[in-house]
Amino acid sequence: TQLHKFDISSNKFSGTLPASLSNFTHLLQFDVSDNNLSGTLPPEFAQWTGLQILNASYNNISGELSSDFAALTQLHKFDISSNKFSGTLPACFSNWTRLSLFDVSFNRVTGTLPPEYGKMKAINYFFVSNNLLSGTLPSNYSLWSGLLRFKVGFNNFTGTLPEAYSSWSGAFEIVFENNSFAGTLPVSYSSWIKMDSFSAQYNSIGGGLPDAYGSWSAIRIFSMERNQLSGTLPSNYTHWKGMMRFRASWNNLSGTLPAWNMPNLTLFFVSGNSLSGNVGNYFISQMPALISFAISHNNFSGSLPPWPLMTALDAQNNTQLSGGLEMPSLYIASTCATRLCSVKPFFAKCFPSGGMEEYAPELTNYTSLSTKYVTNVPSCASTPPSTVTTASPHSAGAANDSISTPLSASFSLKATASIATVAAGASAVSGADPTDAQMLVSILTSPCTCTAATAPIDASSTWQLALSPFSFLGLSWVAIGNSLLCCVFLCAHSACVWFLVRARRGRSRHQTATSAHTTFVGSWLARNDPRRSVLAQLRFPNLTVSLVLLLNPGIVRAVTSVIAATVSTSNDDGLVAVASIYGVTVVGCSLAALELVVYRHIRAELSAHCEHRNERTQQCRDRIQFVKHHDVSSWASSCRAFPLVVRVLLPAGMWSPDRARKSYGGIVSAFSGRKHRAWCVLPLTNLVLQILNGFGESSTTCNALQSLTMIVLACVATFFAVVKPHRALLASYLTCASLLLSCVVTLLAMLCRLGSIDRSAVDGFGVFASVAMMMMKAYHIALPWVEAWLMARNEAGNAVDLSLPSHEDIPLRRKDQRQALRDLIELITSQARRCVR
Repeated sequence: TQLHKFDISSNKFSGTLPASLSNFTHLLQFDVSDNNLSGTLPPEFAQWTGLQILNASYNNISGELSSDFAALTQLHKFDISSNKFSGTLPACFSNWTRLSLFDVSFNRVTGTLPPEYGKMKAINYFFVSNNLLSGTLPSNYSLWSGLLRFKVGFNNFTGTLPEAYSSWSGAFEIVFENNSFAGTLPVSYSSWIKMDSFSAQYNSIGGGLPDAYGSWSAIRIFSMERNQLSGTLPSNYTHWKGMMRFRASWNNLSGTLPAWNMPNLTLFFVSGNSLSGNVGNYFISQMPALISFAISHNNFSGSLPPWPLMTALDAQNNTQLSGGLEMPSLYIASTCATRLCSVKPFFAKCFPSGGMEEYAPELTNYTSLSTKYVTNVPSCASTPPSTVTTASPHSAGAANDSISTPLSASFSLKATASIATVAAGASAVSGADPTDAQMLVSILTSPCTCTAATAPIDASSTWQLALSPFSFLGLSWVAIGNSLLCCVFLCAHSACVWFLVRARRGRSRHQTATSAHTTFVGSWLARNDPRRSVLAQLRFPNLTVSLVLLLNPGIVRAVTSVIAATVSTSNDDGLVAVASIYGVTVVGCSLAALELVVYRHIRAELSAHCEHRNERTQQCRDRIQFVKHHDVSSWASSCRAFPLVVRVLLPAGMWSPDRARKSYGGIVSAFSGRKHRAWCVLPLTNLVLQILNGFGESSTTCNALQSLTMIVLACVATFFAVVKPHRALLASYLTCASLLLSCVVTLLAMLCRLGSIDRSAVDGFGVFASVAMMMMKAYHIALPWVEAWLMARNEAGNAVDLSLPSHEDIPLRRKDQRQALRDLIELITSQARRCVR
């Protein structure tokens, strides 16, 4: 009699429940679910006055519920679902004021829902679906302030949906389906901001879909088919970023399909309405995951987009639909009473009434239809080509533009991606700035751009190669991979420097005089003379800085995109959290290191040079400084027609000495002495653009983000045009032109999204901009080589006076770098032999 828990669930027990079990007067939990029990639920069980859990679900128990069970006032969970109970629900069960779960679904219960149950204020889950209940829904159930799930589907309820239920602010699943509800959808239900699944299909609900439901940003399933809805599909449902299944078939909806941005949508049913207009190619980028698409018995026109994952299509009885079904994964489709033609074989159907969803719910059980309702679809090869037009819903009165073929669009995308990737890679290897190519990639791959609409699968990874070599693994791994690569390369590069310094320490007894230094790098270099030559020979930290500036934008773009996707879908993914935290940490630390370690040391040495300008000590000669060339225009003295051209093309000076420039002076090497602070303008602009183009929800948000992108690009372009911070004037002008090209691409992408121009215009200008940027980048890369060649000619006695004033600089020769590599290999080999011994 002291038993507290009786659990025989998930067995194969049969027979009836003995009344003698009531002798367990201290019982707290009683679970006999998932068996083959029959008979009734003995009223003697009411003696378990302390019982908290009663679970008799999934059996064959019948009979009526005894009112004696009202004595179980300590109940938290009452589950008798999936049995054969009959009779009515006793009103006296309202005594269960501590009840959290009430489940009598899948029985034969009749009568009405007792209004007295409003006293059960602790209810979180209330399930009475699949019974024979009738009447109306009691409005005082609104007192259940903690309700999470409410399911009353498949009964005979009438009346309207109570507006008072808007008090269920925490509800995330509501099921009203398969009843006889009338009236309209209450606007006040917009307070259900945590809604995940809402179903009221197969009722008689009229009116329109409330715009206010756009607040359901977490919803994944919305079912309102077979009602009497009218009006249009609200455009602000684009906030439903996590939406996976949308069903509104067989209503009286009209208008066009809004360009909802639902990246996770797999099923979209709107058959049997009065919808019209075009299903534009921009739907591929807005709904890239679509698998099942039902639009039969409407008035759609134009062609259908080549969705890459589309498996089941129900498009019959749209007489103005035309063109080829260029869907590589298409398995089954109903296309009768249309002008659609087949590009590849699929199961073609024509249903006598309704749509495919009537015969294959969810459009998944295809095998049951393989031999039924078979029809023939003409091949596009035997069909005369027709001009297909599309119009964007963003501009109802805009003229329709012709659609470019997917092949040419895909080629344009891949060409632009390849050129941008090559430009970014070449820039990083040569020490030039790769930001212009990366910013172009960021703009063209923005969610607010329609440019990748035709080939999101093939082009996406190619595009992202300009930002990360890990693009094929997904956004989270882009952030993690780029961050790890930065850290690993920094450690490896530092280790090489440390080993080589140790190897050469014994060869040189010359020690530089130690003096006061305000920077970490300065203090380290002052200890031993070979250190400067080692840094120059191994290009430390210039190589690491170039890699960091190349990979950081990819980290920022990936983190921004995964955070935006997580917020919109409410998906708590551990990998996303790791990628975000790790990526933000690496970017923050790398930027701080560039500013506080590398650039701070450069500034300190510049200040020291100014103080010791007239000294001829080794320390002064080793510090970095910007030295102007004697006379850049001397070469043009014999060509009087082009002196200005020479001044624009050639640099006004260079950073010296060679060892300092090739070790830690890389970040300022492209800029003049007085404007070296401009080194950070382009990298920071690149990071800002990666953030601005990493997310995009509604059309209003995209308008703001793209406008801000154009403002940023225009401001930075103006800065380079006015300030002219580069050593060569043409370098500043080309940077300005590159930024303006990106600004124009942003404008065209915005106009394309708004439907003012065709996507082909964006693709074509994107190719032009990428080629132009590569040609501009060739100048930046070639400038140091041309400058070195002219200086060599000057030393050989030629007329070109592109030399330094009286400043002793020992150039870093290639044989010095080869010797450094040999020393490093020799050291590693000796250490390995020592470990083996």
